[in-house]
Order: sequence, then C-alpha cells, then structure tokens
Amino acid sequence: MGFNALVFTGDWNSVARLVDGDNRCSGRVEIQHGDQWGTLCDEYFSLEDAAVVCEQLQCGAVKATPRDAYFGTGNGPVWKDNYICLGNESRLADCQVSAWSRISCSHGNDASLICTDEMWSVRLTEGGSRCDGQVEVYDNGRWSRIQDNFWTINEANVVCKQL
Repeated sequence: MGFNALVFTGDWNSVARLVDGDNRCSGRVEIQHGDQWGTLCDEYFSLEDAAVVCEQLQCGAVKATPRDAYFGTGNGPVWKDNYICLGNESRLADCQVSAWSRISCSHGNDASLICTDEMWSVRLTEGGSRCDGQVEVYDNGRWSRIQDNFWTINEANVVCKQL
C-alpha cells in the first residue's frame, strides 16, 4: 500500500485521484475543491460514480468499491458532494452534483475504489439503464463500438457477466 495514482485535472469539481492503494488504479477516492484535497463519503459513492472515476483516470472498469475506508483514512475535509453519474460519462465534471447532504460522514467512511487497470474493458452506452445499451470496448486509451455482424447471445452473456 501507499501507491499514489494518476491524477486527472480539469474543472474544479472533476479533479480526482486514488491514494494509498496497491497500484495506480486503486485507493482512497479524493477530490480537489479549489486548492484543497478531501475525501468522498462512501455512503454516496455508487458503482456508476466509480465507473466514471476509473474512466477518468484511464484505469479500465470498476473491479470493487470496498467500504469503510478500506485504503485508510484521509486528511482534510470529507466532501459531502453526491455525484449523480449514469456511468457512461468520461469525467466527474459531466455528472450532476448534489452538494452538502445532511448525512454526516467521517474519514471512517472514506470512499475506496479498485479499478481493473486493464488496457481494455467493456461498457454499455446510450441505454435506459446501466444494464442495456450499445456495447463499447476500451482498448489502448480509446472507446470503440462493437459491430453486431457476428454477435450472438453467447457474447451478450459474457458482457452481462463482466458488467
């Protein structure tokens, strides 16, 4: 443990990093507001939010979202921002945010994330939920749609199991 991952910088509400994980694509989720880093509360951190962070950091797909400060407790504030992501956004800035909830969180509730850190992964886009849509594969830093010329129920089952 103790590995500091890649940091993505962009809009004030989209600066994210993973800290104290086993590799660059795992760790405690931290978000920067202004010049201050803080943690996110795992109470609000959904699989869809996690998918966006993995995408943003170019770390493949979500492998797990352990609870209760799995990668240790952070320093600074615990942001109460509730990112409302669909899971197909490229960065947190593309998600809606509901800020400053009434639920109190401590560093014992710091959100944690483990991404696959694979050069390729799969996702569904333009669907009505996270479980339907166009199949896309992430390969070497780029998402591409899968053509359906030879697509069968067997391939669909593999995608559903992976997701």
